[in-house]
Amino acid sequence: MEERSANDIIKDFAKNTNRNIEFSHTMYPLSSYRKIERYKTIAYIPNNQDESCFFVWVNDPYRVIGEYSSFSGVFIPISSGYKGSFSIRAKNILDNFNVVSLIKNIWADKSGFSSKVVISGNDPDRADELFNGTMAGHKVLEALKLSPAMRITLNLPVIDFIPALKGKNYIGIVNPQEWFLEREIIEKMLKIGETFLHGKTPN
Repeated sequence: MEERSANDIIKDFAKNTNRNIEFSHTMYPLSSYRKIERYKTIAYIPNNQDESCFFVWVNDPYRVIGEYSSFSGVFIPISSGYKGSFSIRAKNILDNFNVVSLIKNIWADKSGFSSKVVISGNDPDRADELFNGTMAGHKVLEALKLSPAMRITLNLPVIDFIPALKGKNYIGIVNPQEWFLEREIIEKMLKIGETFLHGKTPN
């Protein structure tokens, strides 16, 4: 039996779960300096008719420097005027040997959520305020266990190709290294995404 491609799998997922899918797979033009065929793939599905959140797959080898070139995840629009951005990842053993991190932890009273993650961006204190001691914070920790690469983000990466999210703030539950294709994981992430709609959001 011929092995199905990742593109076929996500199309089948949308069909089998009665969800609409927006899908684009285009080749970059070849030129005198670009001889190898490269493709940009963008696909996304809404969780429901209300478009309360979206599952997104992107693979773009020429994406803007500093942006993830291949990622998948759930993105949830939030009602907020906050214009900052941040990224949260699970703390690993190497962080315990990071001198800067160690000094910060000595002078900060960190427990629970804050002690288990590393927050980067232009407003890490706001991220801590948003999730520490909340149900959403528990769901962040649950989502980060899906893969060592997982990130929880605010307004990252840029996904303005989704009309319902254009110009809005959004939380992302993102794997910045690969596509999730397993139905169980996709549904679990969408369910976690719904949790953020009923939690605390930045003002």
